[in-house]
Order: sequence, then C-alpha cells, then structure tokens
Amino acid sequence: MDLTRVNEAVGDAVAAFDWGRAVVAQPREVAASLGVEEIHVEGHTSRKNGRIMMSMKLRDLIEGKSIVQAPGVWDGMSAKLAQEAGFPTVFASGLAIAASMGLPDADIYTKTDAIYALTQMCAVADVPVLADGDTGFGTAVNVIFMVRDFERIGVQGVVIEDQESPRRCPLLPGKPMTLVSVEEAANKIRAAVAARSSRDFVVIARSDAATPEDMHHRSEAYAEAGADMFFPNAVNRAAFPTEDWAKCHERIGIPLVNSPVPGGWQESEFTQDVMHDIGIKLQWLSMYPLYGWLGGLRAVYQSLKSAASLSEVLNVDFTYDDLMELVSYDEVAAIQKEFIPAV
Repeated sequence: MDLTRVNEAVGDAVAAFDWGRAVVAQPREVAASLGVEEIHVEGHTSRKNGRIMMSMKLRDLIEGKSIVQAPGVWDGMSAKLAQEAGFPTVFASGLAIAASMGLPDADIYTKTDAIYALTQMCAVADVPVLADGDTGFGTAVNVIFMVRDFERIGVQGVVIEDQESPRRCPLLPGKPMTLVSVEEAANKIRAAVAARSSRDFVVIARSDAATPEDMHHRSEAYAEAGADMFFPNAVNRAAFPTEDWAKCHERIGIPLVNSPVPGGWQESEFTQDVMHDIGIKLQWLSMYPLYGWLGGLRAVYQSLKSAASLSEVLNVDFTYDDLMELVSYDEVAAIQKEFIPAV
C-alpha cells in the first residue's frame, strides 16, 4: 500500500469533516480513491474496511428478496458471536444493553451508555449494527443529535418508538403504554431522516399502539414522515392481528419488522411463509440470546458454588483457544511480530 496516498486521503477526510454535524463526509469516495480492500502486515490480513460500506450492505439486505434475521446483542463479544453464527446483521437491543448493566428497560440507561455499547459492537463486528433508539432520548432535537452520533460511530440504522417518557417495556403487565401524539412521533421520524448524512442509514419507526385502528393511523403518519420500515410492536395478538399486518403493509408501502418473544403468539404464527405474505422483511430475535446468556451464566455461577469438583462445572464445548480466536489475538500477534519483534 502507498502510505503517502493513505496519508493524503486521511488528510482530505479530516479536511472534509463537518464538525458541526459530527459525521464523516463522503467515506465511500475516500475508500474508492485508495482502492483499499485489505491491509497486510507480515502475511496477516486485517479485517476489510467493510464498515465504510456497511450501511450500503444493510440497505441491500433489507431491499433484497429474503427476510433478514437480526439477533439481539449488547456488547462487542455478543456481536462477534452473532456474526460467527452467520447472521448478516445484528440488533443492539436497548433492553439487552440495560440488562447487561443490571438495569431494567425503563428509561434509565442513557444515550452515553448506548454509544459506549454501540462503539464496541461497531469496532469488532463486520456486519451491520442496528441500534435501538428508544424514544430518541428526548425531543426531535435530541433525535437529530442521536442520529449524528450513531452514524459517526458506524451504526447503520436506528429504531425510534412513540412511547411517552419515561417509557416502559411492553412485556411488563399492566395498562397499555402511554404514547405521544402522532404529530410529535412523526416529527421525530422526520428529524431522524433529516439528520442522516446518507440515505443508506435506515430509519425504522416503531409503534406500541394498543388497537388496530391506532396502529394503522400511526403507521401511515410515520411512513409519510419518511420511515424506511415500520415495526408494529404488537405484544398481544389483539393489538394487531396477523391480517392487519398485511393491510398495514399494503397501505403504507414500506417493509414491516417483527420481534417475536419466547412463548409469544408471533413465535408460532409467523412462519417464513406468513412473514413473506404480510410484508415482513426484518425480524429481530432480541430476547432469545439474552435469555440464553443470562440463564447459562446463572447456571455456571450456581454450579461453581455447589459443585463437588470444578471438573463438573462446565458443560459446554469451549476452550481457551476458542477465546483467543474470538478476540482476534492472531491480529495482535502479527502486529507485535512486525512492530515489536523483541516481544
């Protein structure tokens, strides 16, 4: 690689940096000018500069023919494991990020917390990261800054919901969610669309409407505001039966998103054929990895406390070599060999 050209391109990128908007200008042009696909260090090939083109990859995914599945992740390692399993994209669930901090999904964790977790994911995963923006962390003004921040660190899409703050997880029992007005929610979607530096950044509108009538009304308003996809978060079937999903897709003309939960009604009803017929193009699998992680970790801790022998604790096929592979230690070893040969 011609390092002079690299330095010149980096200098041009810095000069083109819009510090007011805090997003990198025209990253694809920088990549194209370099013609960079791989970087070699003493026979080692680093990860490709895939994040530069990542949001285009996400856009291609959701505009393709297949239904895209995105498992829930909450940090860098969970994102790497999902990628290793073969998923083409991941969903940074707000509930999962909050849970990883030992907090409930109740408007307690902040945008700063989200950015910290998302930065880890984007740094180590070579698949697109979708972010849970909750209510946008405030008004439409906050939404604009959220989108700028998320886009700058490499996030390729965001979900914005229409609950009032303080929001609460729809899976909790009790009265229906309290929603902001249709106008206020639609303005947040408009703000997100206006804030993105590239159309490749995907804006997904979510509604927790309690009735089919309200869900249809809100879906039309959010689509008109510029949402790329719509997520009817119908935890209960009565809130939005299967037939209404099809009507919704026909009315608004943009793809739908669903998010089944373990034991929920969509888990059994929404087969691949059904999802295709009713217009679903993206399926989040948020709760399954979270339950698996927490249940597995709880079992290990309990076994550590009670097992007669440590050899009885682990019942998984995982070794230290597996860990080193997951954390890409070979990359560190190659860099050390090149630049710190005495180590």
